Amino acid sequence: FPSHDIAKGRGMGASVRVTTVDWPRLILDLRGKGLGRQAIARKVGVSPNTISSYQTGQTREPPYSVGVALLSLHQRMP
Repeated sequence: FPSHDIAKGRGMGASVRVTTVDWPRLILDLRGKGLGRQAIARKVGVSPNTISSYQTGQTREPPYSVGVALLSLHQRMP
């Protein structure tokens, strides 16, 4: 998924990694790996309708905890 680095100024020299996630693509990828909406929903603690709303783009971005759970699930899938 696309990401880029943003350098923070103010003399600190710190760098922050900002990641933009294509949630519909992530959901489709999970489904392509054999998980249905109900299984994805159960594993991340939301309803199947919520997963559908991420997949269709009706809901642009999940809450932080759900996003982390979806990314973690995606990372664990072969």
